[in-house]
This record gives sequence, C-alpha cells and structure tokens, in this order.
Amino acid sequence: MKNLNIKFALLIITVFLLGGCASFGVEKSGHIDPPEAANETLIWSSSNERPSWTMDEPEKKNNYLSFVGLSATHTTEKGARTDARRSAVNNISSYIGTLAKDKFQNAYLTYGLDSSVMDPTSSSRQFGKQLTANIVSRVKTKKWYSEKWSTETGIGYRVFVLAKIPEDAITESYKDAANRLAKNAQNHAVDAANETAKRQAELASEFWRQMESEGLVD
Repeated sequence: MKNLNIKFALLIITVFLLGGCASFGVEKSGHIDPPEAANETLIWSSSNERPSWTMDEPEKKNNYLSFVGLSATHTTEKGARTDARRSAVNNISSYIGTLAKDKFQNAYLTYGLDSSVMDPTSSSRQFGKQLTANIVSRVKTKKWYSEKWSTETGIGYRVFVLAKIPEDAITESYKDAANRLAKNAQNHAVDAANETAKRQAELASEFWRQMESEGLVD
C-alpha cells in the first residue's frame, strides 16, 4: 500500500512538471490560440462577387459625393435595406460634421471670439447636425448588394448600399445655414447691452460670413 501511494505521488509530480513545461513553451513562443470562427455560412448573394464599390468611400465624382452604408444582420432583406440606408446617412453626417469642424477650427483662430459667444466644438457639432437634417431628402440610393447568411441564430440578411448626394446640395445647405447665423449674430449686435458684447456679436457675424464665402466642400 505504501509503495502504491509513492507511485501515485510520483505520477502526480510528473504530470505537474509536464504541464508546467507545456505552459512555459506556450509563453516562450508567444502563441495564443485564436478564438473559434463564428458558425456562419454565406448561402446566397445578389452577385457572384462582392462589388468593389462596397469598399470605396467617400468618393467625389461628377459633382456627386458617394457613400457606402452597411447593415447589421436582419431577419428580412427589407429590414437590412432600411438599416443600410441609415448607415449611409450616418456616414454622410459624420463626413459633413468633420468638414464643418475643420472649417470652424481654421476660421475660429482668426477671430477673437469668446467661448461664451461661440464655442467651436458645440457650434460645429450643432451646425453639422443642421446640415445633415437639411440634406437627408437629397440622398439617393444608386446600387444595392445583398447577402444571405446562415448563422447560429438562423437566417440573416446583410446589405450594402451605394448612396449619392449632389455636391451642390451640401453647398447650398451650408451657405444658407451660415447666412442665417450671420444675420442672427448681426441682430444680436444691434441689441447688445454694451460695446464689448456688440463687438463680439459683430465678430461672430463676420465669422459666419467668412464661412459662407468659403463653402464646405473643396
């Protein structure tokens, strides 16, 4: 019985040492086992290959700006299409917001505007949202590409959409918004309580006039 216990103890020690060596080998090589791939299979697509335009965004061509939207996985193709268009509009909003922010920052540095009169971060964000709201109706869907997948939760659809918007639509909306804000600032200058406030409002009006004259899309 004693010999049996000794043999069992030696066996445990041997397993422990082998396990330690194996662990050390993994750490030394830096190898990490990749997670298992999701159990998904493409079972149908609207074309033999995924179109190249699904990877191109944004693109400016013939006075149009093109954006790609990609849906999440939906149980119906109709739901995926709606989500894809929403994604494209969000991408347009992000693009316009970035352009507006850059314009704000570049022009803002040339004026001595107080942040209480115009905060560049919040103003550019709100301006971008206003522009997006004004041009959503001008977004046109040009191309669709659909995929049908078998997933762990069932059948799902994923859709890409190529959406285009006239550059003129963005420019017009941008200039109109800047013009309105310039007029508002000028009205504030007329109603200013003191010379400091009046000067700040006048500078804000000049700022918006400059923004209007420069346009948004180069």
